[in-house]
Amino acid sequence: MRRGIIGLVLCMSTGVAFGEAQGINPVLNESFTFRLGANFLTVDGDLGREKGNTDLPDVDIDRLGIDDDEISAYFAARWRPTDRWMFKFDYFGFDNSGDVTGTFKIVGDVRVQTRLQTNFYVIQTGYSLLKNERAELGLGLGLHIIDFDSDIRVTAAGITTGKLGTDSTNITAPLPNVLAYGTYALTPKLSLDGSAAYFSLSYNDYDGSLFRGTVNLEYRFTDHIGAGIGYNYTNMNLDIEDDGHISEYDLNYTGPLVFLSAGF
Repeated sequence: MRRGIIGLVLCMSTGVAFGEAQGINPVLNESFTFRLGANFLTVDGDLGREKGNTDLPDVDIDRLGIDDDEISAYFAARWRPTDRWMFKFDYFGFDNSGDVTGTFKIVGDVRVQTRLQTNFYVIQTGYSLLKNERAELGLGLGLHIIDFDSDIRVTAAGITTGKLGTDSTNITAPLPNVLAYGTYALTPKLSLDGSAAYFSLSYNDYDGSLFRGTVNLEYRFTDHIGAGIGYNYTNMNLDIEDDGHISEYDLNYTGPLVFLSAGF
């Protein structure tokens, strides 16, 4: 009997070794984590260039007068139903416009008015293959739901040109992706986390790929409240076919972010 009681006590005292790994930093242990902040995004690349047609003007974002100082809302929520499984939701976006007058190839002096709006809704689930008191590393699957809206209006001498006129694109595309993620506790209060997601898919009139990488440094003032900084990189390459014409969208959304965090 005495040996049985001693064995039970030993099992209880070493339960962490055989059950859930308790991290030195609360971000490795909490069931719910929330982040709310601001993303300072810039966007560059080509917007709606017709594939294979060299007679149309360049539509490089840098030439369209779109403001690079866009500040957008950032939100993230993570739920751990068990020590190794996690579900996560992220939101960030970009909404800005441009208005420039200049000389473009072929068409000459024109005025170009542009509106670009993109909202990213990211749903992910993952399993931590490796986890100990200081770090975790996992793989998973996700879904990037992209709400993309662009308008380009080209005018010359105040009159819309018959050749270019107005071009609009509005799509909502659910894009599945594979995911790798990790967290490392530098100290009991300071942690570093990051993730990388990728997809490549062709269906119906759409052909494209997406890569997103994030890295964040978070400091916990208490076990439940903290703040952090990070960096977000997203590349979207999408070809859209319409009436035999293929429009190319090759865009990079990049920039730092700041956030407050809460965990329970």
